[in-house]
Amino acid sequence: MKEVKRAIQAGIEAFLVFIALFVISSAAHAQHAEFVSKLSASDTMADKFPREKIFIHYDKPYYKPNDSIWLKGYALDAAEHKPSDSTGIAYIEILNEESAVLKRTSAPVFFGLFSSCIALPQDDFKQGAYILRAYTNWMRNFGDTLFFESRFKVIDARSEQWKADIRKIDFSNNQFVLYTVLKGGNAEPLAYTNVTVRLRSGLRNYLKLRTATDADGNIYIDTTLKAISTDRNIVLEIASKNNLQLNIPVRNSGTPQIDLQFMPEGGSLVAGIKQNTGFKAISIFGKGVDVSGVIKDSKRNTVAQFASVHKGMGIVRFTPQTGETYVAELSNGVVYDLPGVKASGIVLQVINKEDADSITIKIIAAQSRAPAVYYLAGRSRGITYAGAKINLTKKEAEVKLAKAMFPQGIIKFTLYNSNMNPLNERITFVWHDETIRLYAEPHKTLYRQKDSVSLKIKSQNTNAAPVTGSFSLAVIDTAQVKFTADCENILSYMLLSADLKGDIEYPWFYIKNPYSEATDALMLTQGWVNYNWKVPQPAFEKEQEFSITGKVTNAFNKPLAHVNVSLFGKVGSEGSFFMDTITNTAGVFAFKKFPYFLKDSAGMLLRALNKRSKAFNVGIAVNLKTYPLYTNEISRYWQDNLLFDTASRKYISNQQLLWQQMKRDGNFLEEVVISAKRKIQGSKNLNEDGGADQVITEKILEATPKEDLLHVLSRQIPGFPVVRGAPFAIGKSKVEIVIDGTHLGWFEMDPIDVLRYYSAEDVKAIEVMKSVKYNLAYQSKFYEPMKINFMDPPVFIEITTKTGEGPFMKKTPGIYLYKPLVPVIAKQFYSPKYTSPGQENVFPDLRSTIYWNPDIITDKKGEAEVSFYTSESKSSYLIVLQGTDLTGRFGVLYQYLNIEN
Repeated sequence: MKEVKRAIQAGIEAFLVFIALFVISSAAHAQHAEFVSKLSASDTMADKFPREKIFIHYDKPYYKPNDSIWLKGYALDAAEHKPSDSTGIAYIEILNEESAVLKRTSAPVFFGLFSSCIALPQDDFKQGAYILRAYTNWMRNFGDTLFFESRFKVIDARSEQWKADIRKIDFSNNQFVLYTVLKGGNAEPLAYTNVTVRLRSGLRNYLKLRTATDADGNIYIDTTLKAISTDRNIVLEIASKNNLQLNIPVRNSGTPQIDLQFMPEGGSLVAGIKQNTGFKAISIFGKGVDVSGVIKDSKRNTVAQFASVHKGMGIVRFTPQTGETYVAELSNGVVYDLPGVKASGIVLQVINKEDADSITIKIIAAQSRAPAVYYLAGRSRGITYAGAKINLTKKEAEVKLAKAMFPQGIIKFTLYNSNMNPLNERITFVWHDETIRLYAEPHKTLYRQKDSVSLKIKSQNTNAAPVTGSFSLAVIDTAQVKFTADCENILSYMLLSADLKGDIEYPWFYIKNPYSEATDALMLTQGWVNYNWKVPQPAFEKEQEFSITGKVTNAFNKPLAHVNVSLFGKVGSEGSFFMDTITNTAGVFAFKKFPYFLKDSAGMLLRALNKRSKAFNVGIAVNLKTYPLYTNEISRYWQDNLLFDTASRKYISNQQLLWQQMKRDGNFLEEVVISAKRKIQGSKNLNEDGGADQVITEKILEATPKEDLLHVLSRQIPGFPVVRGAPFAIGKSKVEIVIDGTHLGWFEMDPIDVLRYYSAEDVKAIEVMKSVKYNLAYQSKFYEPMKINFMDPPVFIEITTKTGEGPFMKKTPGIYLYKPLVPVIAKQFYSPKYTSPGQENVFPDLRSTIYWNPDIITDKKGEAEVSFYTSESKSSYLIVLQGTDLTGRFGVLYQYLNIEN
């Protein structure tokens, strides 16, 4: 890495000498040296504190309730796209549209690679859109600009939302028109059903109408409303007694339906200079919208025409004049203001053509001026690859830089004045087509249902030489999942999206069309990630492995040196381990070199004893892990967009067709929906239906928030033991306490101490399992088979805390109970095997992810082989293969696998 930086620096200095084609005075020499020093300092920081990028390949964009996300992560150095050898743990989160973290897990990173499987239980993941985020601890030093972020959807075919087919919503000024079709649970029209339609903003109703569907389930509304403020957020509600409850955002058509912004090249419109101005139009759902129109001056004269070329983006070119103001008028008459015009200034223009081997950079002054010195720097991924000193003696200067000087990806050019203050910035995209060629060769041209598939994977470079690399493979059923080939992949993310701010629609399109006008428009309109880092020292360390650190003190908070600290760990119901260590002179201890974790249900008990092997006057504090907040803005219409998403509705339609196919081809029973008891949010209740003999709800607990749990349970459960030393039992039934899934029986701790530690306000709910019906699952998990008791079954009490961190105690002398977020080794994807296509199943094989393999390694011949079985679907499959050679190159393959229909 350092050798690369020195070579780059030498090239910069040589280029600076070459480009400065004039006699340099002593002052100019000083400025030249200062510029080189500035670039060197920036590169030194990048070398000392290298950034990281993470890309996540997950199996599909749509999931069903109770489905699982299968994923592989690539944690690479941001500058060279090689494995980040200093990172050993990656964090993965799933957030809802309210920025709340619903699931957080971590995975061990080996040579820049990791994998995970995240369950999506129906109680936690309702139908809607979700955010998948990933990062390392080290990445937090640079903000969240390089955190990986992607969006996926959970779609429930039985959701009430799909009972409404919105055909038309038109809200123009004060006139409101609605046409929708309501459907029942069998997808048939909901005939002659009473519904309530409401149009509201907050608590204020603009329309509340009770009506009924006709014989075909249709609702027609055409009515005039009172005056409505154009800046309000309007929501349409449709409700019925059939549990139908829809909330749909609408906008007044009298106000702009799109957000249209203009961004001049170099940052400003400067009078007298013909320049490019990028524009971007997005809908209320945050998606690009095609627009066209004209640019007019203050006298209503048309000075230019414009039209978007891709996803609402385009470029318009005109010469602004001094003292003029400009507007953009769309073809529908809606008008938008352009940025103001500056009378003087400097414009930075970049010309990057596909058929040219150089990038042309122009520096143009608004008017003739005294000779001035400017400096130009070209950077990629935080590293300087080119620089130029420019003596602007005329109105315009031009610099040509060979594309070969830069790596492929985003290049940022910055123009500085003689005081080294940045004046203009412009980004462009360079493409060398340095990719891995991937091939997936099936052993047959056509496959039947439940057929065996063998794929030979090949990886080659641009010269057809074999490439060794690490790849992940997803095979998905196109009948169930709509997959857009232009969506994000490892190549588009690492070279494009990771270095740009905000959402990019279908980024693979720009990789396939790197020098198109659409790509240049993206460069003009999209913000970019700033690699400059001004923090002197990192606040977050590089986590090379999972560790637990803390401090042992006495009653006066003085550190206790050379104290023995032991750790007893329990993973799941079977695995256990023991570790011990000694505190240093500052009372600090550290546990490292943990065994690999195969489950995330890990509980640990730390115990410290003084020199007399007593816990008296000994306290343990553990350094608890913190996690970053989600700070990006989420469109309030993002979630509701699901209703109008044609791909989502197609998914629902395909699900229904698939079930119809199965009923025609086989003897499968209709799926039965069982209404189960509502589970406590976050509860680790082992019963599938969340069943319990007694539930002490949060509402009950709120009545006495400061009361400890020992007294709460004694009041709520007759006979509950409260006396220390007596049998901890109710009658002949032993009482077992489980907190957030952690059984206190794992640890040598008096449950009375634990229950006195917690207050009612710390707890969401308490579930009591007295009968064998509900406690058998607990006995099976926590007891040995021969100790399961049917005559006098134990009473299991599941306590769900608000933090979900388990029996977290630090007040008990010498003892600390801890439930950390441990890095978990991903389980293996289950792929069924069939002895013959005619083999019958109890349930239909309707996998949407046919096959997932995150660990495909091509050998020295660039080859690997995988095999799996097809499902009972008669649709074609899509193969998605992607990965890296771990030296900075990436490969992506989309290919269909033909299935006999």
